[in-house]
Amino acid sequence: MNHKIKKKYVLKKSVKIALSKLLIIIIIFLIGMILTKNNDYNRNIIKEKLFERNIPFQKIKGIYEKYFGNVLSISKEIKKTEPVFKETIQYIKKEPKEDGIKLQVEDNYLVPSIESGIIINIKENSIIMEQVDGVEVTYKNIEKGDFSLYDYIEKGEIIGKVINDELFLTFQKNGEIINYQDYL
Repeated sequence: MNHKIKKKYVLKKSVKIALSKLLIIIIIFLIGMILTKNNDYNRNIIKEKLFERNIPFQKIKGIYEKYFGNVLSISKEIKKTEPVFKETIQYIKKEPKEDGIKLQVEDNYLVPSIESGIIINIKENSIIMEQVDGVEVTYKNIEKGDFSLYDYIEKGEIIGKVINDELFLTFQKNGEIINYQDYL
């Protein structure tokens, strides 16, 4: 009997914590909306920071976890699912190119993501993805797949199709080019 009461107490406490985190996020969002609505200067700053630059999601996650704890702390018990499509990049030939690597692949090759992460930029014929390890990977010479900006992509999930038989990749961490050999 005492065990059931303790279980209910823990459940209530975790729900209260989750709701308080949600309320804090909502309050911060509303303050931001009020500041942008009433002031053109603030509106331009928000536009520049959110829509014209890459957002450092790893830093935001680190700050959030520092002050509020793990985002998924309630759902730790949920069983992890395996993706249906789990592919790695297959290439015929590779050669260093500028700040990255050029891979020769088959025509119309469907490009899988190297690691899980968030799409942070979509340009004509290129996609930039911030992986869960904080590395930004730029996929060039690629047609966008079925996703949108800021979508989360699982490792091995298709992000697009090469335009011809060449795929260009660059890897950056904290604004510095890093060695591609660690990822291929």
